[in-house]
Amino acid sequence: MGNGFSALIQEDELQDYLDLTYLTRSEIYSAVYRFRSYVHSTDGGTRWTTRSRYQFKDVCKVPELEVNPFSDRLCKVFSSKKDEQLSFEDYLDMLSVLSPRAPLQTKAMYAFRVFDFDEDDVLSRDDLTMLINRLIGGNQLEPYSVDSVVDKILKESDLDQDGVVSYPEFEHIIKKSPDFISSFTIRL
Repeated sequence: MGNGFSALIQEDELQDYLDLTYLTRSEIYSAVYRFRSYVHSTDGGTRWTTRSRYQFKDVCKVPELEVNPFSDRLCKVFSSKKDEQLSFEDYLDMLSVLSPRAPLQTKAMYAFRVFDFDEDDVLSRDDLTMLINRLIGGNQLEPYSVDSVVDKILKESDLDQDGVVSYPEFEHIIKKSPDFISSFTIRL
């Protein structure tokens, strides 16, 4: 390879990642470099491997995640072990879904999981309130204003009027939102 990445990632691993993600070779190399440079080993400094696991707070130092109000939720949704840690492969899965080449349906499925804070497979009033508060940066709106926005969201997206947004309803709304693809994308 001649570019220094061969010490961090083997050619067969690289090929697997190319086959299993929506990422290009250069994006995978960039991911290796970024992930490796922003995280530190939690196992006493042993040699880094693509299977090493790192704390969410360390992974969130990656510039694309550092300013994202949902970085902790992204890490949680993509963590294969649900243990407040992310492996490089978990990170690659996240970047793959956030790639401009990932299909809308895949992006929608993961966005729904990120916004489903209580992980009950629906977006409830509480989930939508948390979503709005994160988007606006905390308690910048009065609670009645947030409630009003939640009411409007439910009126527009709760097609069966059961008081929650199910995944099919969420996907229906996302398909009508031309900005969704670009807003749920990270470019490496």
